[in-house]
Amino acid sequence: MGVEVNGAANLLSAVHTWNGGGTGISLGTSASAYGAHQNRLVGCYLDYNTLDMWDPSDTLVESTFFLETHARLRAFHGAVTGLIMRFNTYSTSESVVLDGEFKSASGVRISDETNAAKSTRAQRALTAEGATRFAFDFSTALLFPSIPLEDIRYTFVEARSRAGAPPTFVQHVAHAPNSTAVIVDMSQPVSGTIFMEAAQAI
Repeated sequence: MGVEVNGAANLLSAVHTWNGGGTGISLGTSASAYGAHQNRLVGCYLDYNTLDMWDPSDTLVESTFFLETHARLRAFHGAVTGLIMRFNTYSTSESVVLDGEFKSASGVRISDETNAAKSTRAQRALTAEGATRFAFDFSTALLFPSIPLEDIRYTFVEARSRAGAPPTFVQHVAHAPNSTAVIVDMSQPVSGTIFMEAAQAI
């Protein structure tokens, strides 16, 4: 264990921990999640060991470098509220990993990360010819598999038509998300691309 935080409202800045595979910084413990409440990590360096956060609430992790390691959200009661992770950099295929079952998540924003495998916001683009339905699946990009999408935004861009051909006007609708999946239906066959952004745990 590098640093164990058991209280709230602390600021850890430029902390460098390394021990070859253990826990670098732990916000809270298996006995109490209180240490993951209202704490901030800014510009830290997790060097081959994890950042563990037990049910984090009102917690900030910013501009931190994860060398061959990742952050781990560990379930105590299984709730995350007010967690912001931004501008962090990862050198592995894992960025944030869930340890245990999280039943609720709100006010969570994991975005603007470098080499992050998972986040709470994701973008997808689907291109098709003569399609009446576009099906999006965000399950591999979003962090919480059981927390449904709360916000979706999309844009349909028609494929370039022949010179002089009039544009095609179609009606389209995005159905209510089914967990982390969204379907957009068109009133007639179209050729083009839909760009969609989805968010969860808002």
